[in-house]
Amino acid sequence: MTSQKSQNKITMFSLMKEDLKHRKWMLFLSAFVQFLFGPVAALFNFSDMESRYYYYYGTDAGQNAHKAIQDAVERMTQSYLPVMMMVIAVVGAVIVGVGGYRHLFNRKMTDMVNSVPVTRGKQFDCIYINNWLIWFVPQLASTIITTLIILIRAASYGFAGAALKSAVFVLVGSALAFACVMNLVILAVTLSGTIINALLNAAFIGFDLIIAFTLVICLCQSFFYTFSDLPVSFSDVCWVSAPISGGYLGATIAALPFDEGFEGIIYGFGSVSSFCLVLGLTVLIAIANIMIAYTLYIRRKSEESENGVSNKIYGFCIRCFNSALCGMAVAVLIDELFFYRRRYFDFWLIFFSVLFCVVTFGIIDMIQSRSAKGFFKHWKQMIAVVIATEIIFATFIFDLTGFDSRIIPESTIKSAEASSYIYGLGTSGSEYEKDPDHEGRLMETHEYDVSFEISPALAYRIITAEREIWDNDTSYLFDPMTGRKTKMTDDMWDHYSVNVTLRAERNTGVDFVRNYCVWDNEVIREIMERPGYMEKAYPFRAGELGYPRSIRVIRDFGYSSSKDIPLEYIEKVFDATVEDFRENYSVDYLEAWDSEYVYCLECEYEVTAPYVDDDSYYGTTLTMYLSEEDLRSIGLLDELGYDEYKWSWDPDQYEYY
Repeated sequence: MTSQKSQNKITMFSLMKEDLKHRKWMLFLSAFVQFLFGPVAALFNFSDMESRYYYYYGTDAGQNAHKAIQDAVERMTQSYLPVMMMVIAVVGAVIVGVGGYRHLFNRKMTDMVNSVPVTRGKQFDCIYINNWLIWFVPQLASTIITTLIILIRAASYGFAGAALKSAVFVLVGSALAFACVMNLVILAVTLSGTIINALLNAAFIGFDLIIAFTLVICLCQSFFYTFSDLPVSFSDVCWVSAPISGGYLGATIAALPFDEGFEGIIYGFGSVSSFCLVLGLTVLIAIANIMIAYTLYIRRKSEESENGVSNKIYGFCIRCFNSALCGMAVAVLIDELFFYRRRYFDFWLIFFSVLFCVVTFGIIDMIQSRSAKGFFKHWKQMIAVVIATEIIFATFIFDLTGFDSRIIPESTIKSAEASSYIYGLGTSGSEYEKDPDHEGRLMETHEYDVSFEISPALAYRIITAEREIWDNDTSYLFDPMTGRKTKMTDDMWDHYSVNVTLRAERNTGVDFVRNYCVWDNEVIREIMERPGYMEKAYPFRAGELGYPRSIRVIRDFGYSSSKDIPLEYIEKVFDATVEDFRENYSVDYLEAWDSEYVYCLECEYEVTAPYVDDDSYYGTTLTMYLSEEDLRSIGLLDELGYDEYKWSWDPDQYEYY
């Protein structure tokens, strides 16, 4: 036992100095990487941008110097520096976290460190502080020099404030990510006896929650045909899962556009309170990780070095949880890759989940015990985990919880909203609106969504209405009130059905979210003929998006027979289609689009994305159908000489493949 007097003779500074002597290579590596990807990259970026502008504009390049400097500053502050500094912070955290406490992987080194007349708490503290110094000092110096370079090159153009603001955000964001990842790695090191186990433990602790959440989503999407989404979003899980929380927050803060500031943070998280909550949880997780690691380090015995995982409870949890995840994940992956038609393949899904659950459990056990004989070391636990995994897996495969057939009473519904994507723009699901900054062009704004409030009574009718379902690649008509399934015949395919996503808030506060393919025409009519739904679901047909840049009349299922409408007639033709659409809008009218329409028009809109130069645009194509009720449009096209492009719908006229 070392006396208190001898311990006091060794100061924290002397301990840190001695520790740094053995870790000079880390300091040199950190400084080299920081300066290479900081100041050197900044100089290269300005030279590259100026040379590009000289290449494009030649002798007029001087007149475009402001634009060149602006592009260089934006590229450095909005994309390059945030991403690169975040990568350096995360990789550096792993290196210093493992390298600083590397003596825990060797029993002789552990005994030698413990023989130093100083408390273990002081040992832990000096290594931890050095970890910060090894990364932060080069990072701070690199950030200052990089900022000075940007200021010297861009201050005269008015970008000084942007450069300083970006430097602060990058430094704070990367420091947050570094702290979260390093604390997690140190916790994993104190739980392990080898470097391989330490890295695996860090990955397990940091990513298991994300993997589990993703797996649940995949299982629900694969086996529940009414599944829409979970009440907890992926970003919610990221915010409270280390090290994802630190990396997610750090990247968000560091990558803020240089002209947005704190408003950009609020935009990314919804509100100031949401951001503060996420930040607080992240900091608490990081503090908890390092406090647990500190406690384990003080109580750690020398015999635990060179062992796989000394804590039996922790080792058991890692084996069980990850083997179950891997077993089900591989089965779902095989299902997606090979079993396009899943009929009769439930046996193989269960077989592969059992196989990979056993293999994963055994491999982790071998790594933890550092012995090839450890594959079946805990065979009783292995059997129990396999049984539990298959029960969970079977719950999804055979819907043992009744997820798809569940009916909630109308009296328990507090409020509800529905959304339907079947009557949309006909594109990938983005909404477009007029942008005055681009002289009538259109700019992509946000995800397309047609949602509206409905009464609890209508929500209940949607839940209990007959709907189309798919079971083992066969389509059935399902009555949720009786539980009866009727296989759909050929003559039933002409019946119109609509996909509706329902979100009902219950009196208990829990949302009931389902996606139904509604078959009942009365329910469909009540949904689709609501006031205002037409303008929201069909902005291009209702005239909300303005005029397209071109319209093409399509004769058949390809482009082999088509003709463009002359520019001088585009507005006239489009106005006629909008007028017909507003007058004839109904469920029966929309149903004619999928059966017998007279003309098929392809409208191309010019869409300018925020990240594209003003001189560039993206085109999006929206398809419009004209049925027999569209008298104005059809008459105008006939008058213009497009009658030969009508669809006759003669089954003998077309050859289907």
